[in-house]
Amino acid sequence: RPGTLVRAVTPDPDGAVVTALASHSGRLIAFTERAMVDLTNEAAPPVVMARGVGCDSPGSIQGMPSGALIWHSRDGFYAWAPGGSPPVKLSDPIHRKMRDELSFGAMRRAVSAVDPQTREYRCAVTPAGDRNNTLILCYDGNGWRELSLGFTVNSLCQTDDARQLLLFSGKNQTTGTHDVYVFDHEMQEFPAPTRECVLRSPWLRADEVALQPLNIHTLFVGLIDEIDTELEVSVYANGSLAPDDDSPRKLKAVGTHAASDPAGADLTGSAVIGTAKWRNRRLYWRQVPIGLENVSTWKFQISTESAFHIAAFAVQTSKATMGDSLGRVPFGSD
Repeated sequence: RPGTLVRAVTPDPDGAVVTALASHSGRLIAFTERAMVDLTNEAAPPVVMARGVGCDSPGSIQGMPSGALIWHSRDGFYAWAPGGSPPVKLSDPIHRKMRDELSFGAMRRAVSAVDPQTREYRCAVTPAGDRNNTLILCYDGNGWRELSLGFTVNSLCQTDDARQLLLFSGKNQTTGTHDVYVFDHEMQEFPAPTRECVLRSPWLRADEVALQPLNIHTLFVGLIDEIDTELEVSVYANGSLAPDDDSPRKLKAVGTHAASDPAGADLTGSAVIGTAKWRNRRLYWRQVPIGLENVSTWKFQISTESAFHIAAFAVQTSKATMGDSLGRVPFGSD
């Protein structure tokens, strides 16, 4: 009935401000900053689905192909799947980054979409100290990764046609040009920017509460021989955001491609049937001296401008107090 208010609802019994609305799996869900409320049944009072978990970013709400609903709450990203189970927090693996490196005051400007090709959730957020969404957090259902394109991202959407393109509007930070761009497509006249490939470990510790001090002697890295390049290894200790004085340490990778042309011809490019031999990629090890003494937590970061393939890690450590006979490279059966 146009022009008629049929029903007025106050979702939160405490009168909290409604921050977002979502329609998912046949339910109408209202969010406050600290609650999740079901408004589906018009004949019944609103049903509080969860307390303590709300939504502070309406643009972060997306339904996943798996049937789950993902959004950002005050303390991180959550997912809810129909069936009566409570919301589950997804961002524990990146909790430190969420807490220390993002601008929570700017989360209201966050925008998101689901990539129809990779089926991953992408949410553009504002790093701490910045004024725009310049960082994209991607969740594929198992883990998180970061995506930085050199653009500000003001909005995200997916086309409804058969192409299923993922679009974003924003500004090129190099040229200052505002436009609409397509994800994961490259034009021939577009010079690809130099990108850094980074693998960062979580904070490592000897015990659950990080009270046992450690001496970190050597890091062993197992690589697959794919590319000839040099990797940089940075080491961090005791929660510091700055690497130690010996960083970056150098690590040489070997393979059949040159780092300047990772997609170019390799040993198989001139292979002749009957004379050439073929072999599987091999695993080889490199050791990196660490030399940290009496630390409670530590982590390492490996980076380069070329894609690299790491198969395994091992660490040689000892207790800082009395030494540890078990501080060894793990056996193959570990």
